Amino acid sequence: MHNQERFSIGAMRDFIPEKWRPWIMICIAVVFQFSGGVNLAVVSQMSGALALKMEDIMMAGYASLVSMALSFAIMFRLKFRFTSRVALLICATICVGCSLICVSTGNVVVLVLASFVAGFFRMWGTFECNSSIQLWLTPKRDMAVFFLLYFFNGKCLYSIFGTYDSACCNLD
Repeated sequence: MHNQERFSIGAMRDFIPEKWRPWIMICIAVVFQFSGGVNLAVVSQMSGALALKMEDIMMAGYASLVSMALSFAIMFRLKFRFTSRVALLICATICVGCSLICVSTGNVVVLVLASFVAGFFRMWGTFECNSSIQLWLTPKRDMAVFFLLYFFNGKCLYSIFGTYDSACCNLD
């Protein structure tokens, strides 16, 4: 019979308790979902703040969505090339940089390119977090449970808090 070892996340130091590690990874994945690029729920507020057309902001948001879809073509190569700790540091650094660029630029080309890059690294960071806790969620590899969390994290939370963001920005 197959001998099953205890679940462990190698990206974290030993002083973090074992029971907290998967929950910390879930929180990191949620943060990645809310970071980087253009949030399509607040297009009208961004167009007013950046003095750009609404279509330009939507194009930047769609560039982010396109790059998230394209990232899956090389996702497993990246997963096996970099350790989880290095991948999360790279993704977090680039997402912060792209977020700062998207907030401060008035150039449409720079906005679209920063959103494209941010979407790629947002998806890589989310994938890294979710694949790290996959065996914690489903020790018997029942992928229906894993994809349910992946869908909830990726789709539902983003749409719920995106709507919340647009409601909070309309305080006039």
